[in-house]
Amino acid sequence: MVSLRSSLSQRVNVPKGSDAKFRYTLNSPRLFEGVLDNEASIGCSLFMFPISRHRLIPAFAFVVLAVLAACPTFAQTQSEVRQAFVDIRDDHVRYNCSRATYWLYINREALRNQILEELYRTNDLQARDALLSVVLLTNNYNPDERFARFLLQRLRAGDPNLYVSLPEDAPADAKAQLENDKFGDPVWVFINAHYAFFEPFLKAEIANSDCGMFELWATAWLMKKRGVVSENDHLFTEDVLHRAADHLKDDKQGYNASQAARLFLLFPKKSLPVLARLTESTDIQQRSLARALIDAINKGSRDAFGFICSKCTLSYVLFGERVPEPGWLSDLVAKNVDADRQTYP
Repeated sequence: MVSLRSSLSQRVNVPKGSDAKFRYTLNSPRLFEGVLDNEASIGCSLFMFPISRHRLIPAFAFVVLAVLAACPTFAQTQSEVRQAFVDIRDDHVRYNCSRATYWLYINREALRNQILEELYRTNDLQARDALLSVVLLTNNYNPDERFARFLLQRLRAGDPNLYVSLPEDAPADAKAQLENDKFGDPVWVFINAHYAFFEPFLKAEIANSDCGMFELWATAWLMKKRGVVSENDHLFTEDVLHRAADHLKDDKQGYNASQAARLFLLFPKKSLPVLARLTESTDIQQRSLARALIDAINKGSRDAFGFICSKCTLSYVLFGERVPEPGWLSDLVAKNVDADRQTYP
């Protein structure tokens, strides 16, 4: 058995009568740094004899294969990776982010470690979300505590909408594979797939005052979906529901009133005392939605549901089939919209 480094450091002996130009000194230890340690040996006879012209070719081929095997990202050059990380940044160049994100998505398995490093390093919000969207779709990725806290911190800012952006000329099969409605919200599909790991973090977030309305409702919805909402009912305290009640106001934020309304309907009995305090609110939207929610919970009032659904979306789900709406609802919603109804009752 001959050491690889010592074998390759020997001068090649050219048989007598052969081409005089065919002389090499294979003395390039840097080529193998990180591939094999100094003690590694090769059990291959072609390194145990003087290397002739005919033996050099298979020897070189063996070396190349060894390097390729040790470098799974060889197909993606470092310059390509660096350029992709540049292009996903918010630089106001059209389409470069979607193309770079799609390229990273295609190569996500080989580049997983580099993508995670860049995710934790970047201070560009667009790049952060692009990288997150790719990580969430990486097969066999098991999140650690750092990633879990990073993801939940992102959720506090609202619905991140972390879908992989596709360039217009992306293959049709890729577009079908990443069809949003087919798989649902990537964040919560990922969390659901690793629910046992995320559960303690989600529970701790409920009482956190920094927890956003979307995260609060999504956590409750996921618990309901998994059949564990009743055993976690105690986490949604009156203080938590009061935080949600503030989102019923006309505050010009998108969708937060819908998320609050859906949360109250997940905890109907606990929500009634909180909603009752809002019936005299000076904010017209908050007061009207609170009154309508009370009638919807207590009476199942169709008029109440018609008003609520003219202002909010109640059928939205994170993944899976949407809740079917009753046939009578669409007419009542249209009636409220046409009348530009702002108050209830």
